[in-house]
Amino acid sequence: MIKRFFVLLIVLVSITACQTKPDPATVNAVSNYYAQSVVVNRSLRFSTGVKSLGDESSEVLAQKFSDQVKARVTADLPNLMTGQKPARLVILLDKASIASGVGRVALASDSYVSGVVSIVDVDTNATIAAHKIRGEDRGSNNGSSINGIPVGLIYSAIKNVSTAKTDKRIDLIVTSFSNNLKKWLKNAR
Repeated sequence: MIKRFFVLLIVLVSITACQTKPDPATVNAVSNYYAQSVVVNRSLRFSTGVKSLGDESSEVLAQKFSDQVKARVTADLPNLMTGQKPARLVILLDKASIASGVGRVALASDSYVSGVVSIVDVDTNATIAAHKIRGEDRGSNNGSSINGIPVGLIYSAIKNVSTAKTDKRIDLIVTSFSNNLKKWLKNAR
């Protein structure tokens, strides 16, 4: 009984030690500022990981990422920053990767977008808080089998057919990016 108590105590202490306190700058930004606008830029070394995908060039894919990130974040943002001072949310996308359908099934390749999100004071143009955000759509390579039949691979192939369209994959990645951005801001409340 005592041994179980100490094990439980160690587990609880470990869990509470893993929780991180929000960055004070982010707490300040979330409580004192509201997002007046969203700006999305791509770094000079931004790449999508492919020269083309289907009929779309790397530049077209990069523009789709930028447009969808801006639209999604603008739609999701209004209730997250509740202060009185205006701020601009500046997102600098630095890398993206879109795996092909074959890559997702056979190689379990992931698709993702990453960037730095900065909260900038509109009046002073000073950066108040910044955080690296990543959104991803994980590839699925399920190798389980029943009586030697690779049902996991079949399931993965069927699942990936539903997300075979490039726009659908970009949407999944951008949704993940926006959700992670919201988590960052919500943790600062």
